Amino acid sequence: MSVAGGPGGPAPAVDGGPEYGPPAPTVVRGVALSAGLLVLWAGALAAERLGALDATGALGTTHLLFAGVACTAIAAAVPQFVAVWSTTPLRWPHLAAAAPPLVAVGTLGVAGGFLTGSLLLTALGGIPLAGGLWSLTASVTRTVLPCRPWDATERGLIAGTWSLALGGALGLVVGATHATTLGPVLGVDYPALVGAHATLMVLGGVLGVGYAGVFRLSSMLTGAPDDPRVQRVAAAVATVHPASVGLLAGGRLVGVRTVALAGAVGVVTCAFAAGAVVARRVWVGRESSPATRRYGVVAVALPAWGATAGARWAADPLARTAVLGGRAAEPLLWGAVVCLVVGSLYHVGPFLVWLERYADRLGLEPVPTVDDLYDDRVARVDGAALVVGVAALTAAAADAPWATTLGAVGAAVLVVAAAGVCANLVRVVHLHAPWTVAEVMVGGTPE
Repeated sequence: MSVAGGPGGPAPAVDGGPEYGPPAPTVVRGVALSAGLLVLWAGALAAERLGALDATGALGTTHLLFAGVACTAIAAAVPQFVAVWSTTPLRWPHLAAAAPPLVAVGTLGVAGGFLTGSLLLTALGGIPLAGGLWSLTASVTRTVLPCRPWDATERGLIAGTWSLALGGALGLVVGATHATTLGPVLGVDYPALVGAHATLMVLGGVLGVGYAGVFRLSSMLTGAPDDPRVQRVAAAVATVHPASVGLLAGGRLVGVRTVALAGAVGVVTCAFAAGAVVARRVWVGRESSPATRRYGVVAVALPAWGATAGARWAADPLARTAVLGGRAAEPLLWGAVVCLVVGSLYHVGPFLVWLERYADRLGLEPVPTVDDLYDDRVARVDGAALVVGVAALTAAAADAPWATTLGAVGAAVLVVAAAGVCANLVRVVHLHAPWTVAEVMVGGTPE
């Protein structure tokens, strides 16, 4: 989920440039919003583990991660990526620019409603959230539509963004059903609706777009040579994963166990395949950066989540408590998603700042590399804290000794990790960007 590479990392030959996508400040704004939501998610998770939130409040924590952190990052980075990758100007750029703040504001409304027990706020927050996802999907689809034939990356991005759009639409129905008496009147099976909504949003959208992005970035940033076998596996995932998510979501929506189980098998298989693709590229390339180190964690977390979730789904793929794989699997999914997002943020934000501030000075005077813009010591600490926090939460979910203490400690460590990421990225803008942090956040930067 990034523009083509730059100083500090290898890049593929792409006959496009950043001018194909939205203005850099627009993308950096989305990066900052995602990083800020990461801190809020970690804080809410810590409150949950300390017993300050009930089950409804915990839904707010879940939405902060998947709708807030992940979808805001996707809305910020995908328009830039797809325009450059497809070597075509971004279509409907105003929709693309509106998507990240709409998603972020909508997520705050939805999560805030769950955290405070306000069903009305949750339902109202879903409107800008869904609107942001639809805006993103419309812009990306319109941009890629003329570019035929689509390659595996374009197929993955289209399928992922449409999964987000459909999941957002179902989310509006879920919110309206939960906040009113429409559900019983219309005969809506609320748990089935929630299961299909979460499946499309998280497994189809967040993971689907994540796979497409990490397949490209793990090759680009590590410098790993192309391997036809690895490329075939990645291409298969771009086809099999969306189809499997469709079966799993559809089976859950209509309550057909066999269909849901077939989809679950495909989702788990793709998690193993995606982990293998990323692991090979990180291992062969051996380039170390905040992005590649986190992608290495993804390569481990995805198959671990797939194995744990698969065991739970084999017993009952329709279980309401196992929509994302069950209690034991969810911390592994959190770790995979956070590493995917943070690794990409560490590439996208600094690279675009470097491009705006230093690219035209290259060769005329000494300029820093992209990797010089952030504090690598902080990046290493927040990366280690992320791994430790997820490991502690995973152990707690597996009912290890001192599970309650482990869960609280793990969440507290994740707060440290999130704060480090946010501070490091804000520092990049503050010290190096041609705009102030305030200008980035309020949209007052020159294009």
